[in-house]
Amino acid sequence: MRDNRRYEREVLRYVETELYAYPWIEKEIEVLRSEILDSSPERAEVPSKSLGDPTFSKTVKLLSSKRLKKLTENYEAITRVLNVLPPEQLEFVRLKYWQREYTDYGIWQRLHISRRTYYRWREQILWAIAVELGLL
Repeated sequence: MRDNRRYEREVLRYVETELYAYPWIEKEIEVLRSEILDSSPERAEVPSKSLGDPTFSKTVKLLSSKRLKKLTENYEAITRVLNVLPPEQLEFVRLKYWQREYTDYGIWQRLHISRRTYYRWREQILWAIAVELGLL
């Protein structure tokens, strides 16, 4: 049981890190895609008439990039959860994770919520994202 709680805590910490990075993930995805698409074709050591297509080569790179795949999966999972949040919880995410101008207390005051509601929303949102990512 103790190991399970530790795992859950680590997963929620990871999800929180991804949520902090969310506004920049889309830009990173675009950069990775453009780097692959704008890269010059690699020369094959052994000449091959059938595999000399640079478009095919770039398509294979796009589909096989592990980093691009992981970023895209995380971005889409977070987006799905954010799309179903009520406006006040979406504002909570914006203030807590993206704007980062307020302390926890400042967020409670700005949203007119209790400390307990703040932590309940935080946990619910992180759990929903973790489930959507297939981590819990």
